[in-house]
Amino acid sequence: MIRRILIRRTGFVLLGLGGILVLLGLFHRTLLSGAASLWIVDSTTFDHVDLVLIPGGNFDTRPFGAAELYHAGRTNRLAVFETEIHPTVEMELRPPDHEICLAVLDRLKVPREAILILGNEVTSTWDEVAATRDWCLENKPSSIAIVTEIFSSRRVHYAYRRGLHDIPLDIRVVALPALGYTENDWWRHENGLIAFQNEAVKWLLYRVRR
Repeated sequence: MIRRILIRRTGFVLLGLGGILVLLGLFHRTLLSGAASLWIVDSTTFDHVDLVLIPGGNFDTRPFGAAELYHAGRTNRLAVFETEIHPTVEMELRPPDHEICLAVLDRLKVPREAILILGNEVTSTWDEVAATRDWCLENKPSSIAIVTEIFSSRRVHYAYRRGLHDIPLDIRVVALPALGYTENDWWRHENGLIAFQNEAVKWLLYRVRR
């Protein structure tokens, strides 16, 4: 009797799992692209902001997105962060990260006088938030925007909201298209899978630590 009950319950469990797998097979595209859309924070519906911030790294996307906003007249000023000097920079094998960003902006015809350099030996998003905070306290802007990729947008949004919560400031995040994948096919690409996974973990750590 007990054996029959166990077999029956096991059958129901397997049937349920099978149904879930069928649903995932039929609707995985909708579910996964929907999950990405819910994750992404994008507030590009603004006419003008006082400053657009370019976080360190990802030179193939972030300076390009910022330059586009500048040339569209949606800001008059951009900012890059002075980054930590790595051993390869000290060996003069490559320029510092912020100088690479400045070089990209120069090629994109953003005038140097329109670009600010914030911070000192910045190594993390929290360092960038702290440098931005210092600038905001001194210059009293009413609005800023941060350009970053789609999956890092939620973490960046949280960090700036948390770090600048006591400053009367309109904070926008501009979610840029990533290279090689989109929110509609990210699970098909290794870079997309890694980016979503890493950013989910980072976001959780940010929430726990701050």
